[in-house]
Amino acid sequence: MLPFFTQGGWAYLFYVYWAVIVIIHILLAVGVYDAAKKLKMENRPVIFVAGWVWAVATLIGGVIPAGIYWAINHSTLRPSDPKA
Repeated sequence: MLPFFTQGGWAYLFYVYWAVIVIIHILLAVGVYDAAKKLKMENRPVIFVAGWVWAVATLIGGVIPAGIYWAINHSTLRPSDPKA
């Protein structure tokens, strides 16, 4: 066994793993918020809840809320004219 893992190296890997997860959640939340702002600038409302709510949900939940946001607002599931 490597001495790295016997001297608390597992704890180091644990912290690195969670740091990467936090960074990914922040980047996804910023991307969702930016995409929601662009939709608003194009006079296309964000469906279901406001863009900042999607960003907070993505910050907390990560990939799953980001995927749901994309499916609702940017995929072919979204009608071309939501008022129709």
